[in-house]
Amino acid sequence: MREGTERIAPALPKAYELHRRADRGRGRRRQRHAARGGLAAAPGLKGILFDTAEGVAGADEEFRRAGLSDRCVIETGDFFEAVPGGDVMLVKGVLHDWNDRRCVVLLRACRRSIAADGRLLVLEPVMPSGLGTPEAAGAVMSDIAMLVYTGGRTEFRDLLAAAGFDLTEVTPPLGGSAIRILVARPA
Repeated sequence: MREGTERIAPALPKAYELHRRADRGRGRRRQRHAARGGLAAAPGLKGILFDTAEGVAGADEEFRRAGLSDRCVIETGDFFEAVPGGDVMLVKGVLHDWNDRRCVVLLRACRRSIAADGRLLVLEPVMPSGLGTPEAAGAVMSDIAMLVYTGGRTEFRDLLAAAGFDLTEVTPPLGGSAIRILVARPA
């Protein structure tokens, strides 16, 4: 997980111009490295890394070593209950871990605290249009595993809509992976 995130982190600010959109963002579980990469690539950006106490363990030292501790606040909590507010919220590798009902609960927590003109960036593997590529094989295997473990998956567009978001953009794959940025705005 960490290696995959470190591989795509440099592509994140290029795929979505964080420095033009946000003065405050939010990270979540398993995206410490994406948050660090985004902050490093966008000098004017400030962020909040939000996770459970276990999830943020050691993050303060990691951000300090990277010279980013003055630009990133670390908060703990439960993303099913509430999340810190922000202009841009980044949710990486989280939705595929939960069934549809829990995804909507999480996304509604984001919707309640995002700025009216904010953007939600969901980083997840997305099924490519053609299935004859190595990228497609990884996405198909990920989808099958998550269907078995979580009990099904509605289309991302429908999950976002159920939580009060409009899907406005899907980027090309990041860093040679199946992961794309799904950009959503409050409906």
